[in-house]
Amino acid sequence: SGNGRTVHDLRPGDVFAVPGHEPLVFRSDPDVVPLDADALYAERGEPVLQLGGEGDDFLLVGCHVGFGLHASDLLLEGWSSAVHFHEDHPASHPSRAVLDALCDEATHAARAGATYARDQLVRLLLLYVLRARVDVGSLIPGWVSLLGDGDLAPAVRLIHRMPERAWGVAELARACGMSRTSFAVRFRDVAGVPPSSYLRAWRMRIARRRLRDGGSIGEVGESLGYRSESAFSTAFKRVVGVSPTAWRGQLDSGGGRSPIAS
Repeated sequence: SGNGRTVHDLRPGDVFAVPGHEPLVFRSDPDVVPLDADALYAERGEPVLQLGGEGDDFLLVGCHVGFGLHASDLLLEGWSSAVHFHEDHPASHPSRAVLDALCDEATHAARAGATYARDQLVRLLLLYVLRARVDVGSLIPGWVSLLGDGDLAPAVRLIHRMPERAWGVAELARACGMSRTSFAVRFRDVAGVPPSSYLRAWRMRIARRRLRDGGSIGEVGESLGYRSESAFSTAFKRVVGVSPTAWRGQLDSGGGRSPIAS
């Protein structure tokens, strides 16, 4: 793209999603003037936006999902780039029925219950998108579930914003106004992993990004609270499955990226 934007060529049946902080424009042909998504949604005042109509050569159904304040913060911290997968990608299979139903409801807006149906379908589609990112390691396990739990949000924010600290259960529990035991049980029930495992997974998500951006293994490990390169490498391999050196080698050879990974 000549103006610094990333261009995504959408095909029929594709699923495409971006976090709220990323600007987005639409156009049906490279030669036409692009339409700003924020302006279009502001004019419409509805969560679902339809460009084109029945019988048109081009029909794009787009939507946006709003969250409460705590969930919005966690969403933006954990989801940093666009998701795009084509109809033939394995991650698109569970989304197809939802996407077809959403298009049907959007093109028959006068039907009884259409607005409610669209709202629920949009949320289900987003869940499938986020689940796909977890499956490829772009998002960490438990993150999606934690989005909906306001009581645990203070602890998750601390982990996200200061991952280099050796957070203890008692300290995180105090931040949430809970006892140590009730916090530990609640966190595991919601996230599926204990706080220490979530912290380690979050560190490795950051580590992969910093290694990809050119940081040395020692520097990246130190920035995330590890006292030695060997300790960092051991933790990295436990989570990622290979050492930082091997992972970077896969990246250099083109094997370290997924089509829907950040």
